[in-house]
Amino acid sequence: MSAFVSVENLSQTYTARSWLRPGLAPTHAVRNVSFTIERNTVMGLAGESGSGKSTLARALVHLERPTAGEVRIGGIPLARLSRRGLRKARRRMQIVFQDPHGALNPRLRIRHSLGEALANAGVPRRERAAHAIQLLRLVGLAPEHLDRYPRAFSGGQKQRIVIARALAGNPEFLVLDEPVSSLDVSIQAQIINLLMDLKQRLGLTYLFISHDLNLVSYVSDTIGILREGWLVEHGPADEVLERPRAEYTRALFGASPSLHRAPRALRS
Repeated sequence: MSAFVSVENLSQTYTARSWLRPGLAPTHAVRNVSFTIERNTVMGLAGESGSGKSTLARALVHLERPTAGEVRIGGIPLARLSRRGLRKARRRMQIVFQDPHGALNPRLRIRHSLGEALANAGVPRRERAAHAIQLLRLVGLAPEHLDRYPRAFSGGQKQRIVIARALAGNPEFLVLDEPVSSLDVSIQAQIINLLMDLKQRLGLTYLFISHDLNLVSYVSDTIGILREGWLVEHGPADEVLERPRAEYTRALFGASPSLHRAPRALRS
């Protein structure tokens, strides 16, 4: 296997500018983070609220330009790309956020939401309807759902549509930022199983971000632990779960007594 995603010394700092508080200190949301993700594997990223997980997600796919460091996707250094080159590179990587209700325009039918994504991916207009049907079927929905508005769907169905939209450009890498945290527990399992099935069928690579250590332990091949912007632990999932090196990691695991490790056969 080769490292498909490579992150080196990534930092994201925000500087507040205000004439009322001119000496306000900068906020270091992500601090000198480095890791790699092998092709067709899952890296789980866990940490407490405010640890920098979502900021790292946005910086990773350059929705926000990192303050420092380098991200390579498939060997391509994103920071060195032109705006046009970055738009093209984004077809290889997509991000799925936690709130499916806010991710879909309530005024657009699903046909148009998927059609916009397919247009951005360069799919000719005459082929978009057929592609949209394929995308819906891929996530377990039916063709008749194309002409409905988001209000007609449950939270789990909306997240399926959001995942379908993310797949419109045939990406190779998905950043899953708390993709099931807003869903009922019974629906969470269905979406997780869908994501793992898509990973195998389409050869996808994931960064799976969650505050739920049980979910992270279930889906991940490698695990990273983020604290106050620092990556305090990173390694193979079995090693991190069974022999965590950082005191912070041990404290997190100690606060999750139900933490378990799913057999690899269930995750493949």
